[in-house]
Amino acid sequence: MPSKVDEILGVKSDPQVKARREKKRVADVGGPTLKRKPKRRLFHDARRTSAAIEALAGLPAAGETWHVIMAATYDAWDLIDAILAHAAPDTIEDLRLATLGFNSTNANRLVDHLAAGRIGRATMLASTYYTADRKEADVCYRLVQELPKYGGWYQAARSHAKVFAAKMTGGTCYTIETSANLRTCHNIEQFTITNDPALFAFHAQWMDIVRREEEAREKEARQEKAG
Repeated sequence: MPSKVDEILGVKSDPQVKARREKKRVADVGGPTLKRKPKRRLFHDARRTSAAIEALAGLPAAGETWHVIMAATYDAWDLIDAILAHAAPDTIEDLRLATLGFNSTNANRLVDHLAAGRIGRATMLASTYYTADRKEADVCYRLVQELPKYGGWYQAARSHAKVFAAKMTGGTCYTIETSANLRTCHNIEQFTITNDPALFAFHAQWMDIVRREEEAREKEARQEKAG
């Protein structure tokens, strides 16, 4: 229901409710499937760790997938910092992010890393539902403005995916597939981190497909509106 302020301003409906009910077609990513046979899997319980760097205790070797349980001792963005710490002196050449939502703190950290050269390029696919939240408008707008300065992009779509894929300057690729969003969370979450360039390429491909389809749809909508 609209608030009293919304009534005064003439707002008839909540934009998040509208986004949820919108009959918008989900982007067709071409049914991409990746089949892998990891050489080795490690299982690690990181619920009691005090920091993501300590939780990872290094990075997986080529072909490895580590399975980790995390609690509220750190959030998902800290895993990006952990990768940078453990992979040093390598930095992140290309960072691909898909998340339902995020927050201003982690948006600022992302932009700071880009400005400092610790991340060369970053793209973000976020949920239409999150982007429609008026409270998050400033955060979304900042990334819309900042990411293209470094060759990246920000895109809203009907997406619930949570993937953080990093291609390092040395060529190694680490991909995190997780239940956690890029924001503070007080729940038990899980993630896997895999060292595999094919997995990075797989996620980068479908994200780019969604981006292109959303751009085409937005262009078509603008043309229809213009008449």
